[in-house]
Amino acid sequence: YYGGISQARLNQCEKALIHLKRAAKLSPNLAPRINQFLAYCDKLDAVDMDMEIAGAQTSTRKKARRWQFFARISAGYDDNVPLNPLETDTIREEAQDDSVGEGFFWSRFHLVNTPGVKAGLGAIAYQSVYRELEEFNLTGLSPEVFSHFRGDAFEFRVSYKPAWYWFDEEDYLPRHTITPALVWDATHHLRTRLVYTYQDNDYEELNDYDGDSHNVELDTRYSLPSGRASLFGGLGYTLVSTTKEDLNYSEGDVWIGFEFKMPWKVVVRLEGRFERREYDEPNTHFSDIREDDDYTVNLKITRSLGREWLDLQAEGEYRRNDSNIDEYDFERGVGKLALIFR
Repeated sequence: YYGGISQARLNQCEKALIHLKRAAKLSPNLAPRINQFLAYCDKLDAVDMDMEIAGAQTSTRKKARRWQFFARISAGYDDNVPLNPLETDTIREEAQDDSVGEGFFWSRFHLVNTPGVKAGLGAIAYQSVYRELEEFNLTGLSPEVFSHFRGDAFEFRVSYKPAWYWFDEEDYLPRHTITPALVWDATHHLRTRLVYTYQDNDYEELNDYDGDSHNVELDTRYSLPSGRASLFGGLGYTLVSTTKEDLNYSEGDVWIGFEFKMPWKVVVRLEGRFERREYDEPNTHFSDIREDDDYTVNLKITRSLGREWLDLQAEGEYRRNDSNIDEYDFERGVGKLALIFR
C-alpha cells in the first residue's frame, strides 16, 4: 500500500497501479483511500469531436496499456434538427423533429508510453442517421497526433487533428485543429487546465463560413476526498473570423456542473452552460448587429452493466437561444439512450 502511494506521488502511475491493486485485494478496508490515488493517476481527458463530447473515463487497468478506446452507440429524439450541424446562425422558419441514431468511436495507440512522456496516434469517427430527415445525416472522421509531457505537478499536452465531414454523403467540411494545453494538478483532488484551440475551416459549399477561430478556456475540477462527487466549471473566450464580415463574432462562455456517484453503480452528471455571442457587423438580412444569449442544461445518468467496460447512459439536453433579432430565437430538446464501451 505505502509503496503504491509513493509511486503515485512520484507520478509513476504504471508501477503504482500494481501495488495499489494488490493492496486493495489484501485489505478491502483501504479501498476508499486507494481509489483516491487511482483517480489521481487517471490522466485521460474527455474526448470530443465538435458536436460530440464523450466522457471517456476508461478504467485504470486499460490506461496502463498502449491501446485505449471508447465507443458510444445511441438512439434518441431531437425536436429541432439544426439546418447546419456545425453552425448556429441558420434561420429555420419552422422546427423539424425526428428520431436519430448516433455512433461515436475514439481510439489511441501510444507509440511512447513512459510516466514522463506519452505520444502516439489516434482516430475519431462519428455518424448520425435520421429516420426521416436523411439529408441531415452527418459523418465525421478525424485522425490525431498527440504528445504529453509530464513533470511533478504540471503536464503539457499538444495534439493535431485534421478532420473531414460529410453531410448527406456529400463533401461538407475539411477542418484542421491544433490544441496545446497546460494541466496543473494542484493537489490529488484539484486539477486545473488552460487550453488553447485553433481551428481552420474550409467549407465545400458554404464558403461564407470559411475562416478560422481561436478559443481559450480555463477550467477546473475538484474531486471530494471520498471520491463520490466532483465539482467542475470553467470560463472560455472565442474569436471567429470568416470570409463574410457579418458572420464574425466573439463569444464568452461560462459553465458549471457536478458529478455524483450514487448507489447501484449509478453516476449522475449535471452541467449548465451560458454563452454570449456578439457579432462584429450589422446582419445582412436585418441591418442590426446581432447579439445572442445561449443557455444549455445537460443531464447524464450512467449505470454500469456489471462489466467495467460496459455502461448504459440516459441523456437529456435543453437549449435556448435568445437573440435581439427574433428570427434567430430557438429552443431545442434532445433525449438519448446509449450503450458505452471502453
